[in-house]
Amino acid sequence: MLILKINNKENQKFTEISCPEPKSPENGDAQFYKVTQGGKVKFTCDAGYSLDGQEIITCGADGSWDHFPPRCIG
Repeated sequence: MLILKINNKENQKFTEISCPEPKSPENGDAQFYKVTQGGKVKFTCDAGYSLDGQEIITCGADGSWDHFPPRCIG
C-alpha cells in the first residue's frame, strides 16, 4: 500500500495496480523488476531464434500489458 500527498492532504491510500507476471517465451527469456503500473518487461530469444512481437511491453493503469508477449521463432 502506498501513501500519496494530494493537494497537501496526506494519508490518501490506494492499491498499487499490478499486471499478471509474464512468462518467458519458449526458447527465450523475460527480464523484469516489477509488474506494477509502468513496469516494463524486456524479452530476448536464445541464439538462433528471433522475436516475433514487441521486445518491451509495459504494464498499464488498467492492470494489463500494452502488448501481448512475443514469441521466439527459429
